[in-house]
Amino acid sequence: YGPNRPSRLRSFRQFSTGKSHNTSMTTPLAVGVGALILGGAGAAYYYHRQNQEFEQEKLRKEAEEAKLVPLPPEPEAYVHPYTFWPWYSRYYFVFTRTFKLLYIWSPCFYRVIYTLIRGKENDQEWINWMLESCVLATEQSGA
Repeated sequence: YGPNRPSRLRSFRQFSTGKSHNTSMTTPLAVGVGALILGGAGAAYYYHRQNQEFEQEKLRKEAEEAKLVPLPPEPEAYVHPYTFWPWYSRYYFVFTRTFKLLYIWSPCFYRVIYTLIRGKENDQEWINWMLESCVLATEQSGA
């Protein structure tokens, strides 16, 4: 570490002129980094292009498979069978149907009112009894 010891460090002049610069290692390194960057960019472009082609092919196949089936011809306007009955037959039908439904559903109505008056709306036995009567009335009324 004395003044007579030769220095292994290069002087500023040697770096600025580039004469003593060792280019045998920097050139392959720069070429390798450049090739790596170009190769990565090429691989990314290839992947992106293949993905686009795959998506376009998939959409084309879906469009071919989704051909619309022709609709059947529209039927004529629906006409209720009772439309052509005379007025007295229609009123008779409405009158009889109304009283028949009242007769069928009246036990269910009475049970609901009785349950609410007695305060048994939380009793499971009464709830099952009311539900059975409602199901029976629905079956008898033709639904």
